[in-house]
Amino acid sequence: MDRIMKTCWWYIILALVWQGLELLIYHQIQPRVVDDIMGLLYLPFIYKAVD
Repeated sequence: MDRIMKTCWWYIILALVWQGLELLIYHQIQPRVVDDIMGLLYLPFIYKAVD
């Protein structure tokens, strides 16, 4: 359970950094399907990297 919580926290941090970059580059946060798919693809790698 601890590993899942750490994965969630790192995913939230990744999403916030991504949104920050969108604000910096585009001056607005744009919801895109590609961003959602990339986030889901990163989840297994984050899970394996934690602990």
